[in-house]
Amino acid sequence: MLKEAIRPTTIVGIKRLATQHKKTAGISHREALDFASRKAGYQSFDHARRTLGSNDNVTDEGHRLFLTYYWYERKPYRAGRETIEMRLSRPLSEICGRDGLRKGRVSAGMRLVTPDHLVHDFLAESQDYARGELCKLVRSLRFMEATGLHPCSWRRAREALPDRKDELPGKDHGTEWLDPRSGHVIMLDEPYSAAVVNPERAAWAARNGWHLQASSWPGIYSPSACALFVAAKADSDLDFDALMARIDGLAPPVTVDAWPGVSVPGHETFLSPMAITPQDKRRSRAKGTIYQVSSKTTVPSSARWNALRKPVGALGHDAHVEAGRMIMALLYSASKPYAVNKRLETLRCTLEDWLGMETRDQDMPRREFLDAYYGAFNKEDPLVAEAENSDGVIAMLDKLRAMLTQAYPDCAPLRRLTCRIDTAVKMATRYRDREQARLRAALPRSKPGRRRMH
Repeated sequence: MLKEAIRPTTIVGIKRLATQHKKTAGISHREALDFASRKAGYQSFDHARRTLGSNDNVTDEGHRLFLTYYWYERKPYRAGRETIEMRLSRPLSEICGRDGLRKGRVSAGMRLVTPDHLVHDFLAESQDYARGELCKLVRSLRFMEATGLHPCSWRRAREALPDRKDELPGKDHGTEWLDPRSGHVIMLDEPYSAAVVNPERAAWAARNGWHLQASSWPGIYSPSACALFVAAKADSDLDFDALMARIDGLAPPVTVDAWPGVSVPGHETFLSPMAITPQDKRRSRAKGTIYQVSSKTTVPSSARWNALRKPVGALGHDAHVEAGRMIMALLYSASKPYAVNKRLETLRCTLEDWLGMETRDQDMPRREFLDAYYGAFNKEDPLVAEAENSDGVIAMLDKLRAMLTQAYPDCAPLRRLTCRIDTAVKMATRYRDREQARLRAALPRSKPGRRRMH
């Protein structure tokens, strides 16, 4: 039971209290963090982190934000890290939250690791490319900071934009933005042209009832080569002139020609001032810089930035084929709940990946590999008859589990699969018990005979 007098004074204390409250209250981890932060005297967990996490994150020049991108070049081999520091008038969460960063095309691939640090998880193909992407992100953030616009989802944009058959002529490098105050969708168009609205584009705007105007600010995509056009539906709720004034008033955009960031050779992890806890420091590592190595029980997948692993050893070609037949027979069976299919689909997808890794150096025909788990289904397969009832389904799941545990050592990748099989067994067992209870209830009850008195 939580004590009402507990008042955390550190981030670690807030997290510890949140973990305790999450268990007792049955709420999400985020809600528990906000609860613990309010107990500590803060509005939310983000507010607590900004205050307790780092006292020097907010300066007289604004809120510090760091953007990091790692890169490597093959010929000749070079590797490095590019980092830009910028100062924002407001915290990043107020300018663009996590959801906006995921939706934004410009910020695609960037991950928020701490409130003051965004990192790109994949390695850039060159130093120039990494610098260009970071400068583009800085321009995007400056645009959002000045206008208050947020990245817009494609579905929301398509509902507001004109019909696809009548798109803006000459549109290129277009992005969609949302005004959270009015709900209007704003479209940016950045073609390789002069900053002049030609007659064809002006006719499109008049035909659809839209504003279309060129900005004096060079834009986000490529300030040295493209012009920026702003388009929005003509509506009395939208002050288009005020929006254009804010965009035109932006400072000259950051470009690679005058690189303002810090370049460091190698892939040493950059830690921002707010990366305090071990979890913060672990999250600060870009996935592309993590090189997977083999252990006693597991080996990494082919992608070095992919955290997926498989057990050492091999199930064997014949056993893989049999496992594929069993999974297809189980999927075809009607004597189980439908939710079991989701576990089986994950199971055969993973096993196919393992088969590919186990036969990577062998001469295995492509058709034979594809047929192992996703080949044509044979209704005459004897395994189909075995899975016609619930007891057969449960027995086949148990056999499949035994095949995997005998072929592979105990490890996390194997346990993820066996847990799915165990869950499927529980579902199938409950389904069998319910069906048996339903059948017993449907049987006619015999009338009790009269007892003879002696």
